[in-house]
Amino acid sequence: RMTRTVTRVDPAASSDAAGTGCVPAAPLSPDAMEAHVAAACDAARDGTSFEFLDLRGHPNAGAAIDAIVAALGTPSSNSKRLGLKSLNLEFAMQVTDAHIVKLAQCGTLVDVNVNATSAVGDLALNALANENANTLQSLQLYWNVRVTDTALVGLIEKCGARLKLLNLSGCKRLTDLTAEAIGSHCAQIEHLDCTRLEFTNHGLSKICVSPTGLQKTLHTLNLYATPLLGKRGFRQIAALENLTWLDLCGAQQLTDDALGEIADACVLLRYLNLSWCLAVTDVGVTKVCKQCPGLELLSVHGNRHVSDAVITALHEHNNPGSLHTLDIRGCGVDQNRGVLVKKFPNLTEFVHHT
Repeated sequence: RMTRTVTRVDPAASSDAAGTGCVPAAPLSPDAMEAHVAAACDAARDGTSFEFLDLRGHPNAGAAIDAIVAALGTPSSNSKRLGLKSLNLEFAMQVTDAHIVKLAQCGTLVDVNVNATSAVGDLALNALANENANTLQSLQLYWNVRVTDTALVGLIEKCGARLKLLNLSGCKRLTDLTAEAIGSHCAQIEHLDCTRLEFTNHGLSKICVSPTGLQKTLHTLNLYATPLLGKRGFRQIAALENLTWLDLCGAQQLTDDALGEIADACVLLRYLNLSWCLAVTDVGVTKVCKQCPGLELLSVHGNRHVSDAVITALHEHNNPGSLHTLDIRGCGVDQNRGVLVKKFPNLTEFVHHT
């Protein structure tokens, strides 16, 4: 299982936006995509702005970008006329570093999504950092196996003060060097996805105990399947007092003591995934239920040391109507959904971990 964060869009936007440069709520149909690229080319030729380029899932996004760049003409500084703010290439095909380099020259990018754009690597990040240091706020690199610490650390050093969202899920070549850079330079980050990264206790501590004050700004932290983290690292999470969303799925070394410290400090938690945290027992999970009354989602899937005591604690302490998702499959808990719904009237989802 991998996770990715998709571009935040205006729910009111529709496919009619394909020709206007606005971000649609869903990926464009082939016809709408063709119209969208044509509109971008027209804007490039006319010297007018085109703030949102959305090529999600395009089978040949590289050719589309080439057409837009050709419409801009020379010199390359013409790209600044586009005023491009959002670039979404999630799952787009035929995109290379060279394409990102050309678009990065606009110097106005705020949100860049290259999730699962497999041929993009360090050269693209270098260009984004060099040309958009004063604007970049969101970077999504889901399942990018080319990017290295060298390029990402360089980008964070230049852009970190403004970054609010960083999705590094599945970027297998990253190490604690990236974690250290995040802790040293990211003063406003709100959302951080470290799924499947090989950060150690040292790296996580540099993020959680940061001189930039990100402890106050970080709301969402994904540590799904981070195998090198241990008890000492997990205890550092307690420094992140404004967390509302925490994924610790598969944290084999998470203990009740560490979870209790997190619960005491992170009382604003609404989402907590503890699936397959096999060392955790009723002691730790009931502490969470008592200390975090606003829980909307709780998964303890596969945790055999969790019993009905957790349901009792949830029922006693959860804010009325808050809980909507509860995954207790594989636990020593009564699975009767009718009984659970009586206790938690807004409970509608019973499967979270798949």
